[in-house]
Amino acid sequence: MAKRDDTVLQLERSEAADYLAGMLRGLREVANGADLRFLGYLIEVAMQEAQAEKARTDSR
Repeated sequence: MAKRDDTVLQLERSEAADYLAGMLRGLREVANGADLRFLGYLIEVAMQEAQAEKARTDSR
């Protein structure tokens, strides 16, 4: 369950991984659209790790 303090939204591990994967997906599209291929690749790797972390966390 998400909690909010004065400065930061605090998420559980699975929620954070899911949120980050979504944000990274958008950033990857921006990078690829601007022909920043290497940056797009790095973002893709991070996105895949976030998705894998969500899957690992959800399977516990």
